[in-house]
This record gives sequence, C-alpha cells and structure tokens, in this order.
Amino acid sequence: MKNAAFLLFGLLLAASTLSAQNPALTPIVIKNNRFYQDGNRLKPNQELSSVLALARCGEVDDSLRKAKSLQTTGTVIMGVGVGLMAISLVSQAKGNSSAGLMLGGAVVELIGVGFLLPAAKHRKKAVNTYNDVARGGACGN
Repeated sequence: MKNAAFLLFGLLLAASTLSAQNPALTPIVIKNNRFYQDGNRLKPNQELSSVLALARCGEVDDSLRKAKSLQTTGTVIMGVGVGLMAISLVSQAKGNSSAGLMLGGAVVELIGVGFLLPAAKHRKKAVNTYNDVARGGACGN
C-alpha cells in the first residue's frame, strides 16, 4: 500500500514536471517557405526565433543558430559580389575594360547563394523539431 502511494506520488510529480517544461506549444505551419502560427505569419528573424525559443530544446537552438550564421555569411558574401559588379560598371562607364571584375562579382554572388540555401534548410529543420516537441515528442538535445 505504501509503495503504491509513493508510486502514484512519483507519477503525479513527473507528469506535472513534464507539463511545466513545454507550456502549450502551438505548431508552426510552413507554406511556400513562409512560417505561420495560428494563421499569423511569423517573420523569419525575431518573431520566429522567439517562438522557437519556447521549445527549450537544444536541437532547435542549434539548427536556428546554424541558419542565422549561414544567412549572415551568405548575405555578406553576396554584398561583396554586388560591390564588385558595381565597381565593374563604374569602371566600364569610365572607359576601362573590367569584364573580369564583372565575372568575378557574379561568381562571388553564386558562392553567397550557396550559403543561403542551407540556411533555409536549417531553419526548416528547427521548425520541424519544434513541431515535434509541440506535439509531445522528445527533444533530441
């Protein structure tokens, strides 16, 4: 009898602890590479990050951190490519030949895109892991 009471108390304590860890997470829907929660669109930067943080899951945090890092890197590299192409156009306007600079800028742009595509993949992975946790799944930490 005493063991059953302790077992029941332990189960109730475990259930209350687990329910307190992830308070009513609402799944995020992905449509056309956009994120929606309860019909409202989440902007991919601050709003999405704050919602994903509610999962308190290391795997979600890691995927989101990778996505942000790749996006920042890709954006900077693409900015350099645009700068090279702009310098090439200015140089051509002054009558100098700068086809190599234009081609170099285009190549740098493509390299930047190579960082942006995996960023989107990691962001979707973070959302899918969040949705698994919201549906009662375990976090992979």
